[in-house]
Amino acid sequence: MSIGNIGTGVFDGSTPCINIGDSDSGFIGSADGVLDIYCNSAKVGYIDGNGLHMLTDIHFDNARMTTNGDIFSSVWGDNWLSIWITNQLNTRGTIDWINSELAIRD
Repeated sequence: MSIGNIGTGVFDGSTPCINIGDSDSGFIGSADGVLDIYCNSAKVGYIDGNGLHMLTDIHFDNARMTTNGDIFSSVWGDNWLSIWITNQLNTRGTIDWINSELAIRD
């Protein structure tokens, strides 16, 4: 059973699907307990018994979370969290600082 416009490719009517808006975006029942999410004929995620899985970045207003877990936000100075952490560690833990503060000399 398909609901919405029958299109081509993944929305050709051969699998259960729900089209939203046009014939290349919506949901496809690809396997038992799995619901694929498509946008412009590209699979962008799926829902299964383990939860929602996104195959692309997730956007929250001006913030963004990538598939590798990195987060871009104004909280991190309009940068990626991984870069912010690296910059914080590098500015505080320079070799000169470590040698002057932590090294014991005879």
